[in-house]
Amino acid sequence: MKNRRAAFAVWIFAACFALLLAGYNFSGCSSQMSTTTSSNGMATLTTAVTDPAECSKAVGGSYQHVYVTIVDIKANQSSSASGTDSGWVDLLPGMQPTQVDLLGSAATGGCFLATLGDSLEVQAGNYQQIRLILGSNSSTAVSGANQCNATGGLNAVNCVETSDGNWHSLKTPSAQETGIKIPAAQIAGGSLNVAAGQTVDLVIDFRTCESIIKAGNSGQYILQPVLHAGQVSTVSTSINGTVVASGTGKPLAGANVLVSLEQPDANGVDRVVESTVASSSNGSFVFCPVMPGTYDIVVNAYNPITNLAYNVAVETGVQPGDTTGAIPLTVATFSTTTLNGFASTQGASNTATSVLLNFYPLEANPVTTSSTKFFTVPLLISPVNDLATLPQETSASPYVDPSTGDSTACPSGTDCATFSMTVPQSGISVYGYSSSGPTPAASTYSTTLASYTVDAQAWMLTSPTTADCTVPELQAAVPAITTGTTSGTMLTVNTTATAPPVLNFTGCQ
Repeated sequence: MKNRRAAFAVWIFAACFALLLAGYNFSGCSSQMSTTTSSNGMATLTTAVTDPAECSKAVGGSYQHVYVTIVDIKANQSSSASGTDSGWVDLLPGMQPTQVDLLGSAATGGCFLATLGDSLEVQAGNYQQIRLILGSNSSTAVSGANQCNATGGLNAVNCVETSDGNWHSLKTPSAQETGIKIPAAQIAGGSLNVAAGQTVDLVIDFRTCESIIKAGNSGQYILQPVLHAGQVSTVSTSINGTVVASGTGKPLAGANVLVSLEQPDANGVDRVVESTVASSSNGSFVFCPVMPGTYDIVVNAYNPITNLAYNVAVETGVQPGDTTGAIPLTVATFSTTTLNGFASTQGASNTATSVLLNFYPLEANPVTTSSTKFFTVPLLISPVNDLATLPQETSASPYVDPSTGDSTACPSGTDCATFSMTVPQSGISVYGYSSSGPTPAASTYSTTLASYTVDAQAWMLTSPTTADCTVPELQAAVPAITTGTTSGTMLTVNTTATAPPVLNFTGCQ
């Protein structure tokens, strides 16, 4: 008996709010996709281009364009297969290198940046690993215009244009060799289970804003791709809602409102899957497409005119196809708090070793019955925050001691990096999802001050998607916010240069 085969259509997307920025609200993005079914039961899907992510200059971020050149995408049914092992299925055979602007402006209100290749018959099975392969800056010929060269004047096919109009090559360690691994943990549902005769739409979510690191001592821009993948249905693929001021029910006039989709990791920390901004005219937002699963919506907002930050609001238990209703944010009373500190990295025999670190502010979940221990609080869209997360490269260069402002050498035998993250002073409010609107969770509507923990993750400098150091993730408690102010506060952690800080990574490569 012959094995029946299934078909893949491969898509790339970032976020879906082209119509949102124009002030429209809509319940889904699936209507933007056209499907043509052929006589053999396979489908050919066409897609639209999405609008900017939160690091776009259009919404106050650091970048105007982020170009990457995609050469191939492969899948394997083994979760442990290396990039050179057998069993890899080429999902884009014969595709010419294709350059995609991850912050591209949309001509329509669709969800997707690009469709890659044609539908392909593959062996049915359970695919537990995917690899994305990017073109080499030195040897790749792009199909069509190479914007890095034609507009930016660079000898590169992967590049960024910063908000000041300057162009920079994107360094992509290991991305041209074995590819960028998307493990089972970053595939919706843990794998792509492709049944015989089924047509599967494989979506690669390229989290643009978390994927770019500006190396502190070299001035280079490094691509540390943060990728998720999964199967998307042609129906019920969106989550949408509005953000309003509590009491009035009106949009937050003049505020920069950041909305994030989060899911807990194995340690109970809610991690950002997607982020977008709410419309300034009506407070609406939409995520599209959304892979199957249950999500938490985390919202924070900052008013640059009053310099006040709203409380963080969370709505839990949201699924694709849901409308969240109006998520209320407590009217801003307090300003922001800046979390300052530094981390160090060491290799074998106490030698200084440079790695990539990502810093995240976490806030404890006040619902004691929940398995989620912390929510990630993305950095406020404000003049002092370039991105929603803070990536850094550790180096031997002296750092500025956050407690004194003095230039101080790293602790002996280490490389180090500072962090400075601006977050709301106000506490967190948790709501449960209901079809009739957000429902306050018992005793969790917070008028108190926030309590933060700094989370740091270490990645190999030569392979930025591979965890580094003996313990690749560390956390440090932040001194308590004791008094809310309207002028801003500063909290410092890990500032001693005479002894290893709490965020001291050892055994790094």
